[in-house]
Amino acid sequence: MDNDLDLYYSRIKEMTYFKEKEALREILLDVFKNITRQTHEMFDELEQRIEAEVKDSSEKYYVYTAVGKRENIDDLSKFLYEIAVVEEDSVIGETEDILSTIFLNLGYMEISKYLGKPLNAVIDTGSGSYEVNVLLSYSGKYLNKIKWLYEQFIANQKPWRTINCPYVYKFLDVTLVKNESIKLKKENITGIRFKDEKLNENIHNDMVLLWNIEEITEKVSSGTIAGVNEILYRTKIPINKESGYLAVKGEIERFYTIQSEEELIVNTEEKEINTIDLIRISNTGGEKDNTKFFLPIQTNKRKLSHLDKQADMYGGVNTQGEIERRLKTYEVYKLFNLEQIEVLEDLNIEKSKECIHTFDYNSFITSHTFLKPKRVLHIKFTAKDKEDILLYEKLSFLVSELQLYYREYRCVGELI
Repeated sequence: MDNDLDLYYSRIKEMTYFKEKEALREILLDVFKNITRQTHEMFDELEQRIEAEVKDSSEKYYVYTAVGKRENIDDLSKFLYEIAVVEEDSVIGETEDILSTIFLNLGYMEISKYLGKPLNAVIDTGSGSYEVNVLLSYSGKYLNKIKWLYEQFIANQKPWRTINCPYVYKFLDVTLVKNESIKLKKENITGIRFKDEKLNENIHNDMVLLWNIEEITEKVSSGTIAGVNEILYRTKIPINKESGYLAVKGEIERFYTIQSEEELIVNTEEKEINTIDLIRISNTGGEKDNTKFFLPIQTNKRKLSHLDKQADMYGGVNTQGEIERRLKTYEVYKLFNLEQIEVLEDLNIEKSKECIHTFDYNSFITSHTFLKPKRVLHIKFTAKDKEDILLYEKLSFLVSELQLYYREYRCVGELI
């Protein structure tokens, strides 16, 4: 609007006769200024209506993850919660060989060198110490929890976005080598020490993995409504309008959900519901939390322009510019530059070892191709901070997200 007024005033200044100039200025100020203001207001209103119609389908379902020492976790947090996993008490050497779960504060490449190789260690217990051989592997309980979350998204017909949780690949299960003959209860273990000093220096046993997901159970009552060919049971649950909600797939396998600003509606064909397990994805921001994080919070949240939202709805074209546009919607991409993309017919094992620096966050998603194997989308990046301890996990997150868009290819990333 200010530019329009400047244009009017510039025209007035070009006039030489004072009375005409004065009359024209009054007309412009009284008439055209109001018209200009009203035009801009109507345009802004139209723009807002268009933005409201083209929404980000994942707006309330973005996941934040973090890690911190147990003593520094705020138990009253309404934003980040400890990832709930089932811990089983068992007899080591009989039914379960996992001794402990540790947090190893090393980079992805360094951790990879220790995985799957026998390591000398000492188990400390209340009754003594034992020298054993152990193996390190990514913690199955956390990886299975992310797979479980994926299954809930699919059951609720919600679009799945890769969970940006680099910390899950630093939690490692310490497993007893199969031929070790030792029997002791897991709760009797007081500590594990490795012969490798670098391991000992970077191990933390008191770490807690957090995300903005709360698992809750609600008592509810259902009513019936008429479906197309059957009677449906409808359950209405009051909700916090700022959060995203999912119904947990349990005894009831077939259902669909509708979330409005005030309530979550669950429709099922099978039976009336008395209690229901829910997932609440918090978006409160955590400004009042007192949790002290060991490493910065990570998220899969996207910052979308109108063009990005349109592309989500109607798809894009397979160009380097389109791929980079998708990557730029993620905050984590600011650490990288996209340098080159190659489409390869195949990637042999030797070349994979040399140039592939990423892994698939969504390895639990199975996609089927018919007869013809997938071509390879080989994406090359440079990093702005090569000392970032989460560098390769962040890169793998970005490539895993691209894989969801380009399922006809096998997407791999290389850091050059």
